Amino acid sequence: MLKLVLGLIASAAFSLAANATPIIQFAQTSDVNTITATANGTQTATTIVGTDVAVNVAQNLGGVTGAAFLDISATSTDAAVPVGTGALQHYSGSFSINTLANNTGTNLLSGTFTDAALGVGSALVLAIGSPPDLLALASDLISGSALGAPAGAAFSLTNVLPPVSIVGTTLESFTATVSGNVSASVVPEPMTMAMLGTGLIGLGLVTRKRLN
Repeated sequence: MLKLVLGLIASAAFSLAANATPIIQFAQTSDVNTITATANGTQTATTIVGTDVAVNVAQNLGGVTGAAFLDISATSTDAAVPVGTGALQHYSGSFSINTLANNTGTNLLSGTFTDAALGVGSALVLAIGSPPDLLALASDLISGSALGAPAGAAFSLTNVLPPVSIVGTTLESFTATVSGNVSASVVPEPMTMAMLGTGLIGLGLVTRKRLN
């Protein structure tokens, strides 16, 4: 019976920790392109930047929704390669979503990441899947210990102008609009796990007593 109870605890803990939960969903409020990608002079690397992009947060595990500001910066880490009629290139960078401009106010969600950028025509997505990508998250409203892997994020760029293409060995400079969402495994706090364990052990004791 003890083995069964311990097995139930382990199974429940794994289930609570492994299920990805939506953390935040947002989209820019401006009707003009707010993201700028710039290929360097040697056409070997591209940097994607958005500064104080006004966004609307439609969903947030931390509870705060509405107007906020997105900052994002990512630089390519390898050569872009053709994929069908589009292009693929890997990036490393960081982002933050705050209630006030200039990275001030409440940090709704921020993080550092590595990802793959896949683009075709007027659309490009910075797709992050951790693991194997890196996605380290932080928030003023959600405990850092509660944001674990597996985690994922997607920054969707639309109205990419000019359309996605490769120049030299990197993505050609462009502008775009942005929206995005982030998910993570919300790891239970120690007290939650302790209560779960106590409840399951109690269930085991009651079952054992009934069997006797």
